[in-house]
Amino acid sequence: MSMKFRRFLCFLTALLLISGCAGKEDGKKYPSEYEPSPSPKMSELRLPSSPGEQVAVDSSGLVQIDYSNTSSGYLQAKLLHKPEKRMRLQITKDGVGNIAYDFTKENEYETFPFEQGSGTYLVKVLENRSGKTYTITLTLSVDVKLENERIPFLYPNQTVNYDSHTAAVKKAFDLTKDDDTVLKRIATLYNYVVDNISYDSKKAKEVEDIYVLPVVDETLESKKGICFDYAALLAAMLRSQQIPTRLVTGNTTIEYHAWVEVYIEGKGWINPDILLHAKKWSRMDPTFDASDIDYKDDYEDKYYY
Repeated sequence: MSMKFRRFLCFLTALLLISGCAGKEDGKKYPSEYEPSPSPKMSELRLPSSPGEQVAVDSSGLVQIDYSNTSSGYLQAKLLHKPEKRMRLQITKDGVGNIAYDFTKENEYETFPFEQGSGTYLVKVLENRSGKTYTITLTLSVDVKLENERIPFLYPNQTVNYDSHTAAVKKAFDLTKDDDTVLKRIATLYNYVVDNISYDSKKAKEVEDIYVLPVVDETLESKKGICFDYAALLAAMLRSQQIPTRLVTGNTTIEYHAWVEVYIEGKGWINPDILLHAKKWSRMDPTFDASDIDYKDDYEDKYYY
């Protein structure tokens, strides 16, 4: 697989829907106008909090969960002190999700999304006994009524992790300061990441059989990463600009993969399958199309972050 192919594969999105594409002689029409909107301010950055209004502690006394802000699409959880055994957090809704998160910090809250919309979630704390065997030390049923279905993807979380001091966030504000529409901001940030981040083949081999969380500032500084890093960096930068963005992992016929989807007001979620053709939505892949790659197989979403 060529480096160029791998690079584009890390951006299976429809973010090429920008005015600069309108001149392409490909028979397709791309949006060239979008309602102007004021640039977001750093003071408006959405950041999670843990007010302590609704808190639960597992039976081992090791893990504390603050689920006070469910309407904003997240809960926070932390290790109260260093455990002797591996502790994990599992969040499911209607038996779907089954993401088991590892804790990466001690006595500091980490944020986890309610990524499947409003409804009843089952939150479990798991303590490793041996091998792949875990004991449940807390089962918590949480009724979630989201402010809106997009709000979980406007906040940072453990996977797309950032705050007001994050260099990638500051870079996003600097890059988009002159953009007067959402599409221009998307285009600016997308093009920046595509043009400045190289695919890290060495890292891809090193983490082939292990799960490593992306660190957006490391990707920004090193200017290289795997698809998980690309997607997390772009998602962080877009969310900082008040653009709902979900990081998706799942399957293609080529490999297990990570990409992003953005929500465009009046258009919905823009994903690898969708291209604006005239005024109708049709299922195509603009990234492969732009790369002259005849990819006609499916994308299978597995997890949202």
